[in-house]
Amino acid sequence: MAVGYPKYLALFGDEKNLLGLCIREGTAEFFASLTTGRITQDEALEYTLEHEERLWNWLAQEIDGPETGDWMWQKPADPEQPYHVGYAMGFRIVEAYYNQATDKAQAVKDILGVTDFVSFLNDSHYADRFEK
Repeated sequence: MAVGYPKYLALFGDEKNLLGLCIREGTAEFFASLTTGRITQDEALEYTLEHEERLWNWLAQEIDGPETGDWMWQKPADPEQPYHVGYAMGFRIVEAYYNQATDKAQAVKDILGVTDFVSFLNDSHYADRFEK
């Protein structure tokens, strides 16, 4: 099931939410990684891996909102944080989804067709590692 261009564009309009944007951009990073072994936001990924639990807890508070804040497309307030950490967080969510899937071909279809971002996050089990 392909998402289609109108649904993709909707993420940048009235339907915009941070989780959807992170997963969409993270999907691109994930497939770049599968095909090239690298992502475009390698500095953001390195930072994310070093601060992942703190970043997840922060993202979880803002995840349903429409604002991209320090996550994407603008200079973060924290001078130590690189641009586009939302891309790296999305990458980690998509990677978790793919890694936990037993049927990788179906996982690819699911990733490319995701429209219910909350269910996708839950199904990825990404956040499970931060539960206490």
